[in-house]
Order: sequence, then structure tokens, then C-alpha cells
Amino acid sequence: MIFNPGIMKKNSVIILVIIAVLLLLAGCVLPGTQSRQGPVEVRYAMQTDSAEYDMASGLWNVTFNMTVTITNENTRDPARITTVDIAIWPSFEKGHQSFSPVYQPMIFYESLGPGQSATKRTTFSQTFTTAELSAFTSQDYDIIITVPGYTTTARSMMNRTGPAGGYPAPGARITPPTPSPSVRVPALSPSPSVRVTTGSLVTASPTFVPAAAKNPQGLLVWYDFEDTFMSTGTVTDRSGSGRDATVTGVVRSGTGITGTKGITFTGKGYLLAPDNPAANRKTVTFSFWFRTADPTRNYKFASAARWNGGPGTGWTMATHIPEFWADDGPEGLLVPGEPNADNGFVPGAWTHEAVVYDGTTMKEYTNSTLINTWHGRGVPMSRGVPMAVGGWPQFSGYNFVGDMDDFRIYDRDLSAQEISRIYTDGKG
Repeated sequence: MIFNPGIMKKNSVIILVIIAVLLLLAGCVLPGTQSRQGPVEVRYAMQTDSAEYDMASGLWNVTFNMTVTITNENTRDPARITTVDIAIWPSFEKGHQSFSPVYQPMIFYESLGPGQSATKRTTFSQTFTTAELSAFTSQDYDIIITVPGYTTTARSMMNRTGPAGGYPAPGARITPPTPSPSVRVPALSPSPSVRVTTGSLVTASPTFVPAAAKNPQGLLVWYDFEDTFMSTGTVTDRSGSGRDATVTGVVRSGTGITGTKGITFTGKGYLLAPDNPAANRKTVTFSFWFRTADPTRNYKFASAARWNGGPGTGWTMATHIPEFWADDGPEGLLVPGEPNADNGFVPGAWTHEAVVYDGTTMKEYTNSTLINTWHGRGVPMSRGVPMAVGGWPQFSGYNFVGDMDDFRIYDRDLSAQEISRIYTDGKG
């Protein structure tokens, strides 16, 4: 018998690969991976509560109502469910692959003993163009619900029909009327709206005042943290847009720079809004106060982004640089390769940060001083995911540690004078 070291080495590699595959199939845990427990049974039902058209922006705001019931099928161990991930996809069978899915995290936080069940309900909103809404809801859509860390049983289903993954899932047949381009809406006249009731459209009487009339400043969201969020678990949106945020994890009430109170983020909690206020917009301004002992860390002040290795969707506000993505391809919202000047955040000091997008350029102001100007590609912000303030829930290690106050998002590009006024008013 002739001994060949090369063949022996090659065979050893093959044997190691086979062993590794067998370990994975057997459910063994390799370093850096998380074991999948379970199984759990997931039953869920979704209803489209309302669809309202905003003549000013040309967008539909659709509200979804989702109920999820999880049953621990393990006969021995408890199931500790923290979050549930909901994804709603335009049906691939109908050829709508070009439209982005809706992603919605659902806070569950239940410890279920063997055979125990728990039910949670969540309501969330999403903006669509008329073309997107027609394609998205007039055909079937697919719903995929995953429970991180757990497998699901074959009995998991939606509305008592359909297999576990949600394929195929019947969608509500909604055919929104196309707004007439000749309709003019004076500043104080009512805006047309439509509402969905049990899956069919009902034209409502135009009785509400346009958003611009209700909110002359153009605020999309405003958290001043002056409310009792520590006891209620909800931070009130003072803009009147209805984007109250849910406290998730550990946060504290702190001393603010405007008013009497602010919020302290511990790195183990954040606020979750019902949607992304900046979705599909070409003009927007972010404005907020913060202080942190270590601004060299890449903390995320706020985010509405999902990143799966590229392309991303949404945006982040961060101690390093803000990041933005578009929905028209792998490129970002901005022209790539432009330099980033240091924003000069001072450790432990209250700092005002403002980022303005006017459709063509992005500007960053620190304490009302223009720090960066980046050129955009002339496209709107991507749809992203529901906004989190105080972190980036998709990734661990990026949650903000520090204080924040007077968090605002506007539907317009504020001028340098307006930003200077916010800064001066905040310093008192």
C-alpha cells in the first residue's frame, strides 16, 4: 500500500465537511449560532382597517390590523417569545415582485409553558402610491410570520386556511379609486378620503381638514417626552399625526433641555413608532437634541432601516453619519463617494442635530452650524420599516446610550434660519 499525503489531506477535508453538515442537520450548535427551539404553533389573521388618501402628498395611508396567537407545542420546556416578525409581500404569483414588502416587528414578551397560548394584537400603517396600492391589494398577497429562535408546526395557518409560511394567502380585494388630477383642494377645504370596512371601500364624506391646515409647521412627528410614558408605556406624538411610540425594553425619564423632561436611553431599549414618517418623501427635516458620554461610538439615534447585506431600505440618524437608501436600485439616496466632515460632537454636552433633505441635496447642521452638504440623486427616500427612536432593532450593539429631547420630523426642508431658531429656543 502506497501512502499519499496529498490524498490523505484531501480526504480529511471531505470528512470534516461531512461531519459539519451532519452536526447542523442534527441541530447541534456551532460557535456564533443560536439554536432553534420549539416547535410553536402560529395562527394569525389580518384585516385592512382603513385606507386614506392625502391629496397633498399623493399617497395612501393604509392601516392594517393583525392578531397573532402562539401556542407552545413543546411538552417539556417553556417558550420565551420576545418578538414576532411580520412580512407582507405582494404575491409573486401575480408578478408584483418589483414592489417592496411591508415589514413589521410585533412586541410579544410572553413566557409560555407547555401547551400554553397567548394572543397579541397590533395595528400598523404603511404608505403607498396609488399604483402600488392597486397592485398590492387588488391581488393576493403573501404573509410570512416568523418567531425568532423557534420553529413552527405544520398546523400554523392564517385565517384557518393556508400552510404555515403563508403561501398562498388570500388578500383583501381593494380597488382604490384613482384621484382625479383636475381636483383642486384649497388650503382650508376638506380633503377627500376613503375608508375600508370589512374588505370593501366605502367613500366617506369629506369632513376632515387637510394636514397642512391642522399642522402649519408641517410636523410629521414630535416627541417632547413631557408625558407620563414611564407609567403608560407610550410616548405621545404632539404633532397630531397619531404616531404615538411604544416603549420597548428599558428606558428612563430624564432631564431635558427643552421643557422639563427628556428621555434617557440605556442601550437596552428604544421607542417603536407605527410607521416610517419619512417614507417616499423628497423633502424632510430631522431635528433633535442629544447628549452622550461617548459620541465616538456609532450609536443610532433613530432608524427606519432594514439592511440585509444590500441594497438597504430606509434611513438612520447616527453619531457617525446619517445613512439613506432609495427604492430604485442598489444605490443610496445620495451620490456616492462624497467626503464626510467631522460633526464635532462634544462628550457629555447637549447638542442639537438637524439633517435636511430638499430633494437634491442633504445638509447636516450641528448646533445650527452647517457641517456637511451631500448631493442627492433626485429620488425620494425609500419606504423602509417602522421607525425606532433610540436604536436600530435589527442589529444589536447600535442602541443609543444617552439622553434625548425634542425629537421632530418635518415634511419640508427647513431653512438655515429656522434651524437656528430651534437651536436658540432650545438653549433658552
